[in-house]
Amino acid sequence: MMKKLSDFSEITYRGPRYDMILGVFNPGFNGNLGKVISKGWGAKFDFMIYGNKGWGGGFGTSIVIGKPSDFRDRNHIITLFNGMIGKVFRETKMGQFGLQVEPAFGITDIVDPGNDVKFIGLGFCPGVSAIYMLSLGPGRMSRQYFLPTSYKHYLSFHVGIRSMLFNTATASGTVADVGISYRLVTRPVANYKLKE
Repeated sequence: MMKKLSDFSEITYRGPRYDMILGVFNPGFNGNLGKVISKGWGAKFDFMIYGNKGWGGGFGTSIVIGKPSDFRDRNHIITLFNGMIGKVFRETKMGQFGLQVEPAFGITDIVDPGNDVKFIGLGFCPGVSAIYMLSLGPGRMSRQYFLPTSYKHYLSFHVGIRSMLFNTATASGTVADVGISYRLVTRPVANYKLKE
């Protein structure tokens, strides 16, 4: 039977923390982009690795589907390939906070009207986000490749803002978003001691 992390009096970790994040978000569009897209929704998958002091990095992919302002037009898609650098702070009974910077490469089907040369827009889309993680239980001790590993589930909330620097003027602007995610955190364990 897998033990709860709260059943241990001492846990020594032997490696970094691995976070896998799957979520959805509601973006708000501003600038020229806001004139083309009235509203939309997005989905993301991220993977982060954090060291013992909470600093880390990772990568991820986000897809945004936007409803056009002109009802005669089709839905627009923005795809982002993110790199991420961030920090998670010490966890308390109230949860855990994190901050991260997210430089990204973007691809979109939004191009300037009447442009017969460009079929897609390419751009640099840097962003920042603040994260609040709410634990979904005490976590468990398990085994991975015959070695002890701890894992814990979180409900993660985030707010962020991103500049969309595409090579088409129609797709330029900013995107502010609010989202919710499921986050799985695992850490390899070196030593542990059960409570008596």
